Amino acid sequence: MEKSLNKYLLVSLTIVIVLGVLAGFRIKKMQEVPAVQADSGFPAETVTVERKSISAVLTYVGTVEPWREVDLAPRISARILSISGQEGDTIGEGQAAVTLDSGDLRGKINTLEKKVQAAKIQRDYWENQVALYRPLLEEGAISEHDFQKIVFNSDTAAGGYEEARAALEEARINLDYSVIKAPLAGTVTRVHSYPGDLAVPGKPVMTLADVSRLKISAKVIQEDVAKIKKGGTVTLALSGGAREFPAVITEIFPSLDRNLRTGTVEIGVPPEMMQEYTLKPGMSIGVSFVLGQREDVPVIPKHTVQQDHQNNEFVYVIRQGKARKQTIDTGLSSDKLVEVTGGLKEGDRVVSSGLVEIYDGRPLYLKGEKG
Repeated sequence: MEKSLNKYLLVSLTIVIVLGVLAGFRIKKMQEVPAVQADSGFPAETVTVERKSISAVLTYVGTVEPWREVDLAPRISARILSISGQEGDTIGEGQAAVTLDSGDLRGKINTLEKKVQAAKIQRDYWENQVALYRPLLEEGAISEHDFQKIVFNSDTAAGGYEEARAALEEARINLDYSVIKAPLAGTVTRVHSYPGDLAVPGKPVMTLADVSRLKISAKVIQEDVAKIKKGGTVTLALSGGAREFPAVITEIFPSLDRNLRTGTVEIGVPPEMMQEYTLKPGMSIGVSFVLGQREDVPVIPKHTVQQDHQNNEFVYVIRQGKARKQTIDTGLSSDKLVEVTGGLKEGDRVVSSGLVEIYDGRPLYLKGEKG
């Protein structure tokens, strides 16, 4: 029993010694591994100032709209008798698009025509009376008072005749309004009411659009509206499309939305884009307003540029292994790049990572350089 216990203690002691040796060896190896280059400086990446082309653009999403769109609304109240075409149908310019019930108007016109005839007879009679009694007044055969009564009746009859004529003319105009004609050749994009419905003045019955030409309408914030001009250049791109199409700003609305502080900008869709894509009103289109373009100029990534308390723009450059603050002048700016107009030259290395932890004079360990 004692021999077994001694044997167990010997084996245990041997295991402890072996483990201790292994642990010591491991610690020694770890001590031999070089420490992170803390003494070499803060790890950072750089980019090189190089010459490229740059475009300053403002990017928005616009909506495809017909070049011209009108709501066909009645000017009189009447039942709708018929509608020419449904959504998607084409209607020619001057074609009857909506026909209203004109039965009551025709009856009213007949009545008014008779009233006009009667009023004309009355007017003619009293005009003849004035002409008949005027010589008698001049001869003193009738009094001035009696003659003025005749004149009064003549004036009243003449006024009644003009009122009857005006009422008849209004009724005839309203009869013309019972047929709503298309002011342009276009496609029916929406039908708001149907035969049997009561048409109300000002309420659209049908919407007609000229889709042979299209435009893009974009809502632009007030700060950017001030940067663009009518006739300026834009590029249009359909979502997922491989091509960009140059286009021109055709209209900038003079007033802004008071709630959103946005302005409406319209761009004509170029024919080649309409030929390549089947564009429909309501589709979204990417719109890039080109503010300027430079070719073969020094550029750096936009995120490397910072501003100090005096709003001076600066970057950190590498000089003798240390970060040095360098004030720069900039030109055009795109989404990713900035044109450098002063303070740097081609080939300078600019710090591009860890910028919030870098200060002027801090030693840097350069992890790599990106072009």
